[in-house]
Amino acid sequence: MKKLMYFSLVLLCSFVRVYAQDLIVLSSGEEKVVKIMEVNEKQVACKEIDKPESITFYIDRSDIQRIVFDDGAVENLTKNATNNASDNNSIAGGTSMYEKGRIDAKTYYDHDGGKTGTLVVSILNPFGGLIPAIACSSTTPREANLGYPSVELMQDIDYRNGYSNKARKIKSRKVWTAWGIGLGVNIAVAILLLN
Repeated sequence: MKKLMYFSLVLLCSFVRVYAQDLIVLSSGEEKVVKIMEVNEKQVACKEIDKPESITFYIDRSDIQRIVFDDGAVENLTKNATNNASDNNSIAGGTSMYEKGRIDAKTYYDHDGGKTGTLVVSILNPFGGLIPAIACSSTTPREANLGYPSVELMQDIDYRNGYSNKARKIKSRKVWTAWGIGLGVNIAVAILLLN
């Protein structure tokens, strides 16, 4: 029984660990699994996924072929895709509107979106907690809960997609974290009762 609980705990920790990672494909073909902190006109700021407390390192945009974000969005970078004033999909600093939406969602989206209900149900019954976890994490946040900074920005389809996709990812992460906490509480209680 202890082996089963230990295995469940290790499985849960590994699920949380690989949950939020980005992939950078360099022009040389080398792939780096990282957590992207910032994307700007000249470089991409990253942290190693295995060492989130490590220092931030930078990769020049000119050395990157493409970026695959944690939500599955792909941004292709080429040497001629630098800041172009006539390009409607870029803003000052060379950041695409999609990426601007993702960055703004990290800053402004703060709705709990089912986290509390999932936590309560998961503490009572972790398997029953799967129902609200799946239901809440599979839906996009309601328009009223998005908390976006500007109506004008949300009218841009790329910005809206970036913001909405990242907000959904944040909501999903919060819900599954709540479920994991509920499962962890149940495992801890079971271990205490068995000892």
